[in-house]
Amino acid sequence: PRYDVRPVASYLGSLEREGRPLAHAGKYRGEYHFAGRLTGALEVIEPGDVERWFARHPDGYAVIYSQRPSPDERDEFRQDYRGGVIAVRRKAR
Repeated sequence: PRYDVRPVASYLGSLEREGRPLAHAGKYRGEYHFAGRLTGALEVIEPGDVERWFARHPDGYAVIYSQRPSPDERDEFRQDYRGGVIAVRRKAR
């Protein structure tokens, strides 16, 4: 289960179908496209540029990898992944 990207990919697919802008913080190797039936590109950004990206895309969501076990209040989706966590985060309200 710690290597299964289907849950997060499915969540990203639903966001894409809603027309939400999507970003990926850090290197993206296409791991969500097939499983999530994504048709558009995720905007690849540097992990340190997430807040600037949210300033340009206030209704967008960003995929964040973290080693922290505690959730961020902005995380709309979280799942354990390998040795850490994948979070799909939105801009702070």
